[in-house]
Amino acid sequence: MFWVDKIVNELGQNEIVNDSKTPSGRVHVGSLRGVVIHYMIYKALTEAGKSPNFLYGTDDFDPVDELPHGISEEWRQYMGMPLCDVPSPDPSKADNFADYYMKEFIGVFNNLGIFPKVYKMSDYYKSGQMNEIIETLLNNEEIIREIYLQVSGSKKPSTWHPFQVVCEKCKKIGTTLVHSFDGREVEYSCEPNMVKWAKGCGYRGKISPFDGHGKLPWKLEWVSKWKLLGVSVEGAGKDHSSEGGSRDVSSEIFKRVFNGKAPYNIPYEFFLTGKKKMSSSKGIGSSSKDIADLLPPELLKFLMVRYPPQSVIDFNPEGDTILRLFDEYDRCANMYFNKEEDQVESLNRAFQLSQIDAESLKKRFLPRFSTISTLIQIPGINLEKKIEEMKSSSLDDNDKKELELRKIYSQKWLDQCAGDAHKFQVQENTPKDIEVSDTEKDFLKKVLSIFDQKDLAGDEIHQKIYEATQQVGIKPGDGFKTIYQIFIGKQQGPRVGTFLAALDSSFVKQRIIEVI
Repeated sequence: MFWVDKIVNELGQNEIVNDSKTPSGRVHVGSLRGVVIHYMIYKALTEAGKSPNFLYGTDDFDPVDELPHGISEEWRQYMGMPLCDVPSPDPSKADNFADYYMKEFIGVFNNLGIFPKVYKMSDYYKSGQMNEIIETLLNNEEIIREIYLQVSGSKKPSTWHPFQVVCEKCKKIGTTLVHSFDGREVEYSCEPNMVKWAKGCGYRGKISPFDGHGKLPWKLEWVSKWKLLGVSVEGAGKDHSSEGGSRDVSSEIFKRVFNGKAPYNIPYEFFLTGKKKMSSSKGIGSSSKDIADLLPPELLKFLMVRYPPQSVIDFNPEGDTILRLFDEYDRCANMYFNKEEDQVESLNRAFQLSQIDAESLKKRFLPRFSTISTLIQIPGINLEKKIEEMKSSSLDDNDKKELELRKIYSQKWLDQCAGDAHKFQVQENTPKDIEVSDTEKDFLKKVLSIFDQKDLAGDEIHQKIYEATQQVGIKPGDGFKTIYQIFIGKQQGPRVGTFLAALDSSFVKQRIIEVI
């Protein structure tokens, strides 16, 4: 049984599935994995005839604690202020700093066919909907301090209070320290040196903690969402789900303070690139938008769904990673299209869950991505005709739509990710400086004879060239290298059979004759 379905079998009728993110910069692709996991639970529950809700929270009342990549130093003056109160880097795109980044991220998962009900924590605080929860938590400070110590080993001083005020003078929230709560107001100070990333103004005063005058620490804010929204399913990254970690602390607070049961947890592993955890602080290349721009929506969802949440995903878009991803996707798709018996982790289910809509579940011809990326580099080629030859029939509308999509993303891959071995330019003339040995000439004569045969597919040509190397006693790699040098002036190139099959056979034969 596929991992999504195993989880759904343990859940009830009216689950409320929740996920959230602090939009402090461009949202990295690891956070997108969380969205997709939660959406898959919601989707499978719906398929099972149940009535779930899917929520996604914008934690926009958190403070700005670092300047994201590409943001002007002018924004350093806002460090420590709530994200929702900081000006947008581009007012034409968003009203504030939080929305600027969250709108991009929401656009990414909307493009994947994922449309949760999106809420903002600042709205809940400022509307007063958090007031009762805040009061309860402030009145149970002793129990909360005890839980921190028992569960995580973190000792909070008796002077610690689980709340941060928005300073009335400088409007910062990340620099304030609450000293007391008398049941109506909190006394606080805005500390100049409490954190390294922002400087408080030194103001001291008293204010009501309600109606958006401040916020809870994030572990308690997590608890407050469970209480306020009735959340019953919410996973988290494995760093939060470790023993004694954030999840354990929040769960115990929810149990002892609110007599609540923590939501069903789905711990999920990191999304890595090149063995490194992807982070929004690393700049270009790690954001959800960057990765989403490289892959069709179905492929990106498939990448997230194919592996269970407990598996690390290591995705480095450079090199041939995307080629392999397409091949795996096609394998699962053909299992689904051909109703093959599922032998490997319900691969057809992975394909099914990855689709955007019913239209994308329709059977279609899937030419190899590597083949398309080779063919589009050959001048004057009739791509549709070549694919029809591979299919051995004309292309229907679904086939043509798929071909156009693969053409677009092949070009993106070539422009942004492919290595030199995958890029080439067919040489107009025979290289003048090429030298071939007698053995290589014998090899080329055998290759020449292959093209006396008609209607050979790329795979057949590739196999016959391989056999020719064996017949004359040279290594296959050396034989391929000779062909690459003749046609593209390089020692490496695309799959030989596919490449030569795409060229006009008379051109291939004439070039080989000139070299011989």
